[in-house]
Amino acid sequence: MTYDHVVNLAASQDFAAFDAAIAAIDDESVRECLLGYRDEQLSEFESAREHFETALTRSTVDPWVAQAAPARLVFMLLVTGDIEAAIVRGEQELLKFQSLKPYPIEQEIALKSILANVYSSRGEMTRAIALTAERPKHVGAPAMDANWGWARAVVLFHHGMVHEALETNVEATRAARETGSPNFIASMNDNTYWMKSVLGQPLSDDEMAELTSRNESQATGGSSPFDIENHLVLAFAHAVRGDVNAARKILADLNDNHTLRGAELVRAATILDVIGDTEASVETYLRSVDLLEDETQPMLAAAVWNKLAQVFESRGEQESALHCLKLAVRAVGVATDGNANPLCITT
Repeated sequence: MTYDHVVNLAASQDFAAFDAAIAAIDDESVRECLLGYRDEQLSEFESAREHFETALTRSTVDPWVAQAAPARLVFMLLVTGDIEAAIVRGEQELLKFQSLKPYPIEQEIALKSILANVYSSRGEMTRAIALTAERPKHVGAPAMDANWGWARAVVLFHHGMVHEALETNVEATRAARETGSPNFIASMNDNTYWMKSVLGQPLSDDEMAELTSRNESQATGGSSPFDIENHLVLAFAHAVRGDVNAARKILADLNDNHTLRGAELVRAATILDVIGDTEASVETYLRSVDLLEDETQPMLAAAVWNKLAQVFESRGEQESALHCLKLAVRAVGVATDGNANPLCITT
């Protein structure tokens, strides 16, 4: 049994078989790495982060761990909000890959994809574009196409190129289906659904059925960022299809059961805007921008200010609109493209 097979047991939620497999593994670095994969599947991200970190700091690190753990560790740093550490560690690990034999090309693509996501959300587009500029040259390995396409789509979206982002993400999702990773496919589907909704394209009945079924299968009250984002995707899809009551109900349930973070509030405000609750939308946008950190999410903060400027201008409140535009420019140093708002799902 290979270590990758044990990872797949965790991904398929077969934890009984996973526990039996890991009990037979003596190498401590491998055990820690596999436990990290398990905890990631359980949305226990802080614990997963600790396991991946521990796996890479053992006195002896198995070659499989040296290739597999870095990208997962950087992603856990990102998910748990330690953006600066994710960037520093990610760039360090890319350098370390240069000394590994055989060269871990698939893991390099995965790590570059995660870093491109981080850089584009910060508005550092030059680095983000560089990391995703060249399609992987290989034969086979659909996971590489999926990872590259996912990251490239996010970069394009943050750059305001929503149609191109959607096309890229749809193509990458086809490659993801060949990887057999249900969580990866689900996240990429969410990206597709969000981008379509941004463009005002109602989801098909089949797409709504897939999204609704997956949403209903989540644990009640699930509080992971991915669970909350999935609820917001469904609410947005309902809003674009004109089902205002369904969208309102999801937003009300989220507000009753969770404290939404800045980026989540941006998405909620966008949905409120689509269903016509302009005042609630503006109030929610203002709440969101108070929680967004310009240092780590400047593009999103700028997009919010840009959206608010459009609202105030439509009301004839030119002074308020100008003030918001100045804040948008201050956030990123340049005027932003409104097409980049709202932020797409990037898991």
